[in-house]
Amino acid sequence: MTSIKFLLLGFDALDHELWHHYGHKHLDPDLIGSLSPTAVKITPEIYETGPSWTSIMTGQKSSSHGMRDGWGRSVTQAGKPSRSFTHIPGPYLWERLNQAGLRCGVVNVPVTWPPKPIDGFMVSGFPCPLRNITYPKTLEAVLGPEYIPDIAMWKNNLWDHNVIGSWRDSVKAIGLQNILEVVEQVDGSKIELLDKLIADSAPIEALVCQFAFVDRIGHVFGMNNEEASVVYPYVAGLINRLLKKFAPAKWCVVSDHGMKGTEIPNKKSNHTYNALFMTNAEVTLREGANFDILPTILELLHIPADARIDGQSLIIHA
Repeated sequence: MTSIKFLLLGFDALDHELWHHYGHKHLDPDLIGSLSPTAVKITPEIYETGPSWTSIMTGQKSSSHGMRDGWGRSVTQAGKPSRSFTHIPGPYLWERLNQAGLRCGVVNVPVTWPPKPIDGFMVSGFPCPLRNITYPKTLEAVLGPEYIPDIAMWKNNLWDHNVIGSWRDSVKAIGLQNILEVVEQVDGSKIELLDKLIADSAPIEALVCQFAFVDRIGHVFGMNNEEASVVYPYVAGLINRLLKKFAPAKWCVVSDHGMKGTEIPNKKSNHTYNALFMTNAEVTLREGANFDILPTILELLHIPADARIDGQSLIIHA
């Protein structure tokens, strides 16, 4: 068992309401401790993946970091300039952890390609190519030839989100009841991979890892009671496995937006503003925005914030 100081798990589209109804009760009390983790609703400014994750990881509003397009493309579908990982100054959470003396691993956070040098390691998140996605570059060999950064790339070699689409047909063809087999293949295997990456880059004291399958399943099958009753217990089980594997002193779970109901074609109508933040720290939290996550994490880790952060900590002091 590897023991780290801090673990941040991101789940794309994990809905606060559905989590409490279908997921929370499946957390292992032996792993989460005697106190139930504190969970609150988070409201993103923009409930699109790229802008919201960027706000989470920088503590900045979209007006500050500049990313408005859902996937950080250099030009949006409307023809207006956007911003990508290359151009956003940050600093990001992992850069702040580095500055505080913590070596950090970052895996599959959206819109982090091409990977940037950090004290630790980085594996880019979607949208990205299948290869040339690691820092240091030597970690490419650790990923292995079968590694897929995102379920949206399953049975696809495409990574341009303007044209990607056939992954939905691939997922839909196997059916909801079998989808978790694919999730285990694509996302569940990350646990073993994380162990290898950490061993290769030791010592790693903080780990940031994102999983996209809740969103991908919701876009294909919808996210109603039937789907949530299948997906959310799996999410809880995945959290249990990661807590057991890495035994973090402090850990948090966050989502970029929620997802509920059936998607209307060509519209992200089943995205919701009902995102989630959860931590094992013994604190009282208020509801807040996605750009409030980073200052909250910094306070939990006793790292000072600064004027480059727009958000305010969610921790309520008596």
